[in-house]
Amino acid sequence: NGLKNSPVAPIQLWLQNNLVSKLPLFAQRQFAFDAFSRHSVVFSNVPGPKIPVLAAGKEIVGLQMVFPNILPQVGILSYNGMCHANMVLDEEVVTSPEILRECFVEELREMASGLGVDFPGAIADRLTALKGI
Repeated sequence: NGLKNSPVAPIQLWLQNNLVSKLPLFAQRQFAFDAFSRHSVVFSNVPGPKIPVLAAGKEIVGLQMVFPNILPQVGILSYNGMCHANMVLDEEVVTSPEILRECFVEELREMASGLGVDFPGAIADRLTALKGI
């Protein structure tokens, strides 16, 4: 919560909206390159509605967040008591994404165990099904 409560995010947003957008295109590109070249992954967690939401009169049963990016992107979105996660990867860089997926699920399982939280069987079942593909 330190970052969330600090002035870093609002200052960054102000710089983006008021300074960077007024730079020449080559400088904007260099600014973006410099920022992204210092990172290996973008991880986003977005809290969604805690109760079911309707769209066109039908209850939404799940949401997914997919955000293509110059870097690998991990997005986790909560909705109605569940978390939905996606990874966007470059297949030329990450040549065995199934290994990353399995390691990610195993870490979630260990974290749940350490926190005394039940690990949803649906996640384990989905991972088993994906291994068969």
